[in-house]
Amino acid sequence: MKLSNRLIAIVAIAIVSAAAIVAGATWTLAQNSNMIYACANPAGQVRIVDGPNECRPRETALEWNIIGPPGPAGADGLHCWDLNGNGTADPSEDVNGDGAVDILDCKGPQGDPGPPGPQGPAGKDGLNCWDLNGNGTADPSEDVNGDGAVDVLDCKGPQGDPGPPGPAGDIGDVECWTYEFFAGGSCDSNWRGIDCGPGAYVRGVHYAGAACGDNYADQYKFQITCCKFK
Repeated sequence: MKLSNRLIAIVAIAIVSAAAIVAGATWTLAQNSNMIYACANPAGQVRIVDGPNECRPRETALEWNIIGPPGPAGADGLHCWDLNGNGTADPSEDVNGDGAVDILDCKGPQGDPGPPGPQGPAGKDGLNCWDLNGNGTADPSEDVNGDGAVDVLDCKGPQGDPGPPGPAGDIGDVECWTYEFFAGGSCDSNWRGIDCGPGAYVRGVHYAGAACGDNYADQYKFQITCCKFK
């Protein structure tokens, strides 16, 4: 049915009036919560009703959806890593340098440190190193070193393995000299009492003969080498 211009105007006024009523949340929703029903009189006055059957003879029934039909799908958005907006993972967009262009490249720069938090509550007292059973008491069995006191000295662990020997030190300047003398008695004992002098030591002992048995009137000839650090 073709609507007159007057009716079209009434409908327009009704829609505007209904919109104002909707904005003020003063309408009564119909049993179908997806629809709004209204009746418009010839003067353009609109009233919201529960259904189209409540309109009077001279009123025009109106209705419209509370929720309109879905709109078309929007265009795909840009990935957070797509800095130039071309939709392609470009090598220059691998911000974190991990070889992949992904959400990890969207991480912003490090922010400023926040203010320090409040002081936390004091923690519980820890255990002493000697408190082997954790009862907080110095028990006689915890006197590990047997010195009659339970204290930090009982926390000493077992002796470790010896470390490897260190490198040999440099040889200092040494002055050596050799002299001979004759001594009686056995070959093994007579030279042992030789004193090379203050700060010196016996570095070597040699028998002057071909063998220890070589003797001169029952005496043995020795060559003593003494050395002293300069």
